[in-house]
Amino acid sequence: MLLTLSHIYVFKYKRKTMRGAAKLALFLVFAALMLSECANAESLVVSPGNQTVPYEPDFATYTLHITGIVNTTASHNISTTIYTNPPGSSKDIEFRFENPQTGAYSEWMISGEKWNWGTPFGNAQILKMYVRAKSSAPRNHGYTLWIEDRGGDIYGATEFAVATSVGETIPEFQAIAIPLGISLFLALFFFRKKQKG
Repeated sequence: MLLTLSHIYVFKYKRKTMRGAAKLALFLVFAALMLSECANAESLVVSPGNQTVPYEPDFATYTLHITGIVNTTASHNISTTIYTNPPGSSKDIEFRFENPQTGAYSEWMISGEKWNWGTPFGNAQILKMYVRAKSSAPRNHGYTLWIEDRGGDIYGATEFAVATSVGETIPEFQAIAIPLGISLFLALFFFRKKQKG
């Protein structure tokens, strides 16, 4: 097939416009990614990371550091979803939130329930989370806490942040007593042997 000069010109013109369209599409993809990154600039850090989860009425205290809030006029909802290991009931763990800046706090809640902590004071906020196990919860059971904060819309996307923490209920008596008993026996044995020698 012989290409004439006009065919070559049309082919080059189409190739140039396709390059332009590809560049425009690439620019739009990067712009969308940057806007979504701005919308999701919020971050959530939980401290301390891992704790033993005590049984009611006692509780463990976590501090939630929320930073990078862009939309400071929207109210925020926070929730915790509980995952168990080994599989069990996520309703064995209760949690409660507190906003120290306003003095507001939630009731004791179970996995998946949300609490509206209000509007942030600036682009950072500190919340407290209290976690406890119900008296019926199994001992020596692992839990993963998936904490999620959702705010207002930024550039058409919801501003949010997530964090996880791991907890374990107090182990059974045997899990503590047997190693402690062995340690005491060995300490007494070596102490007595040292006195004889």
